Amino acid sequence: MHGHFVPLSVKDETVIQFLHIEFEEQKIALPETDIKFDKEAAYWAATFVYNCAQLMLNRSDVLEKISQYLKQYDGEVNQSSIISADLCLRFLPDIIEKLIEIDQDDPIISQLLTIGNAWPYSMIPICKKEDEFDLTLFVEDQWLLQIFSERVAKFHNTVLMKVPAIENYYKAELGIYKNQLLK
Repeated sequence: MHGHFVPLSVKDETVIQFLHIEFEEQKIALPETDIKFDKEAAYWAATFVYNCAQLMLNRSDVLEKISQYLKQYDGEVNQSSIISADLCLRFLPDIIEKLIEIDQDDPIISQLLTIGNAWPYSMIPICKKEDEFDLTLFVEDQWLLQIFSERVAKFHNTVLMKVPAIENYYKAELGIYKNQLLK
């Protein structure tokens, strides 16, 4: 920790190597697919979460320049980028919840939610409205729908469990036992 905001100035290859190792370890738990590590998405997410955590603690000298540190990902969003970015973006909901605890009117919260909502797989724990995310990519891709639905069940997000595509997935996979999941 520093007493002031310290942006990353150069791409750190050791971070990318670490994320690649983590990706390969976590890929084992995913259903059969041919996803590849997307180092650009993973590094963007690592930088984004790093900046978010720093901004939560040290903003006095950067509040006016906040948008330059919190930028949307500009690459292609696909299976590989979603899983690669999730290695770090899965911590974003915790940061947002802490910011809300500290000051629910904090201007950074809405910006983090806007960027985070473009990554619904990582934001499942704090989703409060059915239409909060654009789930088109997840509905159109059976593999993404499967892993998304499984994570929704893991976090027992009853709001997302009622999205028609997810509810249909549960019905197809669990049949009459779907109701046990929705309790």
